[in-house]
Amino acid sequence: MSIDPEDRNPIELESSVEFEPVPDLRPRVNPPPPVSLVAVADCRLPCSAGQWRELDAFYVGILCFERDEDDGLVYRAENFCVRFEILEKPPEHEDYRPLRVVVPSLAELIDKLFALEVEFIHQRGLTPGNESVLVRDPAGNLVEAGDSRGLLF
Repeated sequence: MSIDPEDRNPIELESSVEFEPVPDLRPRVNPPPPVSLVAVADCRLPCSAGQWRELDAFYVGILCFERDEDDGLVYRAENFCVRFEILEKPPEHEDYRPLRVVVPSLAELIDKLFALEVEFIHQRGLTPGNESVLVRDPAGNLVEAGDSRGLLF
């Protein structure tokens, strides 16, 4: 059985109540950066004086950290911050433990590194989905980046 379109009754809508939106005066909370650190507290790394432009390009441009302008040379991740201690001479690295970072997409990070011609090592783990990228930041610190799709590190 089919219904003739002319036999349909149109839907009648009730009159709307006059409504005026009120501006929201609460302070805006920006979403956190898409990157997080594998750490239990803020991380401290050494750097030479005058490297802030290169560090900004690396940590903000490539790894998507946010620069904290109020507290020196500090880059904010979702959970913690990377704080740089500025030294007059080039820093000497006491160990080779990398700063571990979780990025939203390892494939996108690899594409950025290729496009900017940054040297890196693509590491594949023993378990499926466990892969990371090992790269040096402009201050010479090791950074190991992976994504969160599998077990990381």
